[in-house]
Amino acid sequence: MSYYRAKVEDISSVEVRQITEDLYRAVDWPVGENNNLRMHDWLVHFFQHFSGSAITQKHIPWVSPLTTKIRKLAGTEVHVFCAELCRASNEGLELHDNKTVLSLLKALYDAPHKRLKKFQKPTLRIHRR
Repeated sequence: MSYYRAKVEDISSVEVRQITEDLYRAVDWPVGENNNLRMHDWLVHFFQHFSGSAITQKHIPWVSPLTTKIRKLAGTEVHVFCAELCRASNEGLELHDNKTVLSLLKALYDAPHKRLKKFQKPTLRIHRR
């Protein structure tokens, strides 16, 4: 399943859905609001309303995939989700291996100039000489 393009409410992985629910709780937003958006659009919407600097690991005191380093999540659905995000931003996941999932999301979505665009299939470019 491509989590990046799926609606949040359609995601069957409990671990990936927990990411959105933990972000809701960190900022006291009602859990489930805007779950009809695709995951990409949900993340854009979330980080437009809340600055990444306003959300830290201190706001998430419970055990969460958000506060876990990506390398420790190898083999999980959250790791697959992180790999999709990195692929969409044309970065290797190994560049973010020692970061937490929250740090990765903030790096990719916090600043408008860094925010990921909608996922598009790559097009072939022909260079003429």
